[in-house]
Amino acid sequence: MLIRRGFRSVTKLSMNGKGMVLDSKIYSEENFTNTPLFHLNTNDIEQAYEYMKGQNVELTTEIMHNHWFIFKDPDGNHLMVCKY
Repeated sequence: MLIRRGFRSVTKLSMNGKGMVLDSKIYSEENFTNTPLFHLNTNDIEQAYEYMKGQNVELTTEIMHNHWFIFKDPDGNHLMVCKY
């Protein structure tokens, strides 16, 4: 669920038993950032990259330093996948 409050967005992700809330803390257009707000971990960065590519996810970087890549979610938020 995406809730917009002016330039600020709060997103609630429902999960089994636990949930996550992402708060952009963006208060004006001048403060908007394309920096990922959080990252997801994987033990196989190449497989994760190829999976996202195969799902036609908008990838904004290649695999960088053999360790991470950035993509956009359907709302345009930048998220990162990191080798863990």
